[in-house]
Amino acid sequence: MTPGIDPREHDMTRKQHDDAAARLEHVRGQIERWRSTRTKHSAMPETLWSEATALAHDLGVNPVRSVLGISYASLRQRVEATADQPEFVELPAPSLARATGNTVLELSDATGARLKVEVPGGSAVDLVRVVAAFCGVRS
Repeated sequence: MTPGIDPREHDMTRKQHDDAAARLEHVRGQIERWRSTRTKHSAMPETLWSEATALAHDLGVNPVRSVLGISYASLRQRVEATADQPEFVELPAPSLARATGNTVLELSDATGARLKVEVPGGSAVDLVRVVAAFCGVRS
């Protein structure tokens, strides 16, 4: 198992995790070879960035950045630029208003950011604004 990468946090089966870990090690080797032969201050090839970005979509930005020794900010920017648009599920307001127990909303994005909101029954919270703020959308 790759240190710092928990497959349960990324909805992965053990096989998917092992496959991603093997891909991560392969990319790490490619980056190490590139670093040993590059000219000073040359940019990392796009092919390596593409592979790192794909892995970050599966495993999260920080674990991939840590193993590969690349910039968190650069990797996160690439992940955000290639992320699918979030799926939106509309919940009719009356169904939330009638809830007698707690309402729990859990969100995550392609970068691995997570948000969990627990609203006690009968409380009025504008969940649309909470989701919009999490997604970086101005309402």
